[in-house]
Amino acid sequence: MKRIFVGALGVALVACGYKPSQELLTARNAYQTAAQGPAADVAPSDLHEARRYLERAESMDRDAQGDPATKAQAYIALRRAEWAQARAATATSKQQIAAADQRLHSDQDTIVSQARGQLADEKQRTAEAQRLATQADERTRQALDQLAQSEKVTREARGEVITLPNGVMFKTGKAELLPASHGRLDEVADALQKTQRTLIIEGHTDSRGGDSLNQRLSEKRAEAVKDYLVSRGVDESRVQVRGAGKSRPIADNSSAEGRALNRRVEIVLVRQRQGTAGAQPQQR
Repeated sequence: MKRIFVGALGVALVACGYKPSQELLTARNAYQTAAQGPAADVAPSDLHEARRYLERAESMDRDAQGDPATKAQAYIALRRAEWAQARAATATSKQQIAAADQRLHSDQDTIVSQARGQLADEKQRTAEAQRLATQADERTRQALDQLAQSEKVTREARGEVITLPNGVMFKTGKAELLPASHGRLDEVADALQKTQRTLIIEGHTDSRGGDSLNQRLSEKRAEAVKDYLVSRGVDESRVQVRGAGKSRPIADNSSAEGRALNRRVEIVLVRQRQGTAGAQPQQR
């Protein structure tokens, strides 16, 4: 109805040959802009006052155009319309701020809830991982205790070490496994399948022969043991092979007994570092 009033009045005045003053046109445009915006809902009383002064200015302008009183009425109508528009803008801004604040708190609550859920899930996964690790350690310990009844098993800083004497594994100077070694290696393979730790297979020789020859022989013997264990179900991705040659004797090479002890293959179950998910080989 407000827009009909302004439009109809303007048409009637033009039809009569009446030309409104610039002050009146400015006030009329300001009122029309306010009436078509949110002021109609937010500030209806201010908009009503603007219309009342505008109607009075329209009437006075027809009767005494150029009269200062007419300009004053138009000025008041202009300011009332601007005030209604400003109040509407302020109210809209407050509503937008309130809506934004509500969204912010809602988003914060969602984020906090999600973070708590993720933390609970992480704690549950950590607890489950610790439980599985404990079970794996227990299975490994039991397997090694059982294996220790037939093989030499020692616990060192680098991990548990299974020592296999070469006398029952290989012929002198050879890297092919003897058939008599298969039964012993089957027991070792059964034990190693119960652990997920990294395995290092090291070949060692006595001091007889050249360095390069012993190095190659120790590597080939370690590789032969690895291949057999893998064929019996040990995960190949966990196995590393090293040849130490004659560089790390454990007995005196001047005696036959000492040389026999030095000719060996060691399987190292690398000790898992505390606080890490996977085991890393430790240097010795």
